Amino acid sequence: MVCVGGRYQILGKLGAGGTSTVYLAVDNVLHKQWAVKETATDSDDDKKALILQSLRAEVEVLNHCNHPSIPRIVDFFEENGRAYAVRDYVDGFSLKSMILQEGVMNPAEVCNLGIRLCGLLQYLHSLNPSIVYCDLKPSNIMLGADSKVYLIDFGSALEIKNKDGVLVQPSRFKQDARFATRGFAAPELFKTESKIGVFTDVYSLGATLWFALTGKCFSDNNETINSGNSGHYDATKHFTNFDLADGGFANNLQSVLMRAMLENPLERYADCKEFAQSLEDCLENYLGDNLDSDVEGIENIRSRVNHYKNNRRDRRKSSRRSIRKNSHKKSSGNTHRNIVIKIICCILMVIIGCFLIGTSLHSLTSNSQINSRKNDYARVARDNDEKRNKNAIEKISDVEKYKNYMRTAAKSMDSKQVIQNVKQAMRLQIKLFNANIQPFSIQPILRLLVHQIEDFRWTLDEREDFTALINEYKNMLKKSEDWYELCLSVGKAYWYYSVENGEEVSDSNRKTRITAASEWFKEALEGVKSKDYELASMYYSVGSEYLSFASYAEGQPKPQNFDYIKKLHNFIENAKKNQNEIVKIDACELVFNSLKSWTGLFKSYAVSQDSIENIFDNTLDLARSIKSQNKNVDNRVKQIMSQADPLIDSIENIFDNSDI
Repeated sequence: MVCVGGRYQILGKLGAGGTSTVYLAVDNVLHKQWAVKETATDSDDDKKALILQSLRAEVEVLNHCNHPSIPRIVDFFEENGRAYAVRDYVDGFSLKSMILQEGVMNPAEVCNLGIRLCGLLQYLHSLNPSIVYCDLKPSNIMLGADSKVYLIDFGSALEIKNKDGVLVQPSRFKQDARFATRGFAAPELFKTESKIGVFTDVYSLGATLWFALTGKCFSDNNETINSGNSGHYDATKHFTNFDLADGGFANNLQSVLMRAMLENPLERYADCKEFAQSLEDCLENYLGDNLDSDVEGIENIRSRVNHYKNNRRDRRKSSRRSIRKNSHKKSSGNTHRNIVIKIICCILMVIIGCFLIGTSLHSLTSNSQINSRKNDYARVARDNDEKRNKNAIEKISDVEKYKNYMRTAAKSMDSKQVIQNVKQAMRLQIKLFNANIQPFSIQPILRLLVHQIEDFRWTLDEREDFTALINEYKNMLKKSEDWYELCLSVGKAYWYYSVENGEEVSDSNRKTRITAASEWFKEALEGVKSKDYELASMYYSVGSEYLSFASYAEGQPKPQNFDYIKKLHNFIENAKKNQNEIVKIDACELVFNSLKSWTGLFKSYAVSQDSIENIFDNTLDLARSIKSQNKNVDNRVKQIMSQADPLIDSIENIFDNSDI
């Protein structure tokens, strides 16, 4: 393994971009993991000076920051023509990789992410002097396993020391535009004599959130945004990667993001605080719209009922006026006739009055019934809406809880806490699976397995915890398309790491390890994917033949298969290609143990001395190639080397002796 700075052991590559590569490293002094950024300095003196200046500027900028979402730089040095910056390691993934692998975010998620990033940028802008990030993009945003949002790579950040918070850069980006990313960087960064300020980060944040929403850079759509055309922009044509069932929310969010990306900096949001407020308003309006839609419909019903009542009242008044007018015209006869008419009119008035009273009572009853039904409709609508919102919130909450359990399990070093979170995740998976929200996954079980073998030992207690969880959910796990992949992983865990409590992995417990592993490899062969089938088959066949020879040594019938040496040769070749030092040393031990125990038996199968010595040489070469920092592995390598001379002497003696 490569060691830089005299103490940072490189473990693997985390990512690369531009002129630099980021590695995961372990500190041999503090025994802590760091992210090490390696930058190759160019042979051109001007470019070299520019790169080193950028790195030193990044270190200087970060020295002024003290925020939990901004990883610290703890060391900086130059070595072998390369510059190195050592920073806090963030256990998570970039926003870019998440979008490319998992798909775009929904509008609500974009709003929430934007609000959090606004707060982080607002912190940088509020420092004295103010810091403008300048290169905000999806690959520089890390979503941590602890659910936090982090900003990394401050190589393009600038300190704004002017009182007005604006910096004029006449030549920086003309000669060094490669430090800003087109599609996400603000237009002013690519213009000479342009002003740079907090509005520069506002643009980049808008472009980044656009990518999170659509999976595309806004500039890919060849649109020019300015105050003259933003009001007529087609708000649906770019949303191709997710369901626009709620187009209003998406349209509102687009309008918010488009303002952030206006070409004229003065027309954008004044700062990230204002940008965050617009995102919050957008989110609140979305929740409000869902609740108000039914209320608006109820108001329309109420309006129509009132209109109907007013029309009926007008018609009744008109009818009464007409009756009184006709009665008056007929009153010009004689007195007797008038009396009769008056009596008749009185009777009619009484009848009409009774009719009107009855009609009014009926109208009141009818109105009461209408209002009652209207209230019932409103109550049902509210109940249904509350139920829908509650169900939606519960589903989102359950998914977030599941993710949080998985993040906590991945982050924790305490075995009990890991088991507890894995169990919670498994229980929640059942609920999510039954609700058709997500398929049942092996990932929680796999997370527990990875945690248990991190120390290169899988103890009896750990295996009992693991087996209990497997048995509890075995029926569901077998429904997962990755069940056979899990079987292969469990088989390898038994093969390489299985020990009793307090023991170390050694050759003495190999038979026990292989016996348990073979059952899992056999299960894996029933359905493992084609790319892993050959590997599972190799483990199973080598393990089966090893157990046959081991049983023969204990008095069982003589093995009938003569291909064991050939399979051991393939096993060694496979180990050479593997980067895991445990796989390498275990293969060496398996071969040496087999040659030491059964060379005479191999000779009886007509295996040649050349074949035996050839596999001996290959195994010894593999052992010599292992350079490990792990004490246990190093001791096992030394033991192999100490066995080499006695073993080759034994092989030669067996083949020199004609008697078997």
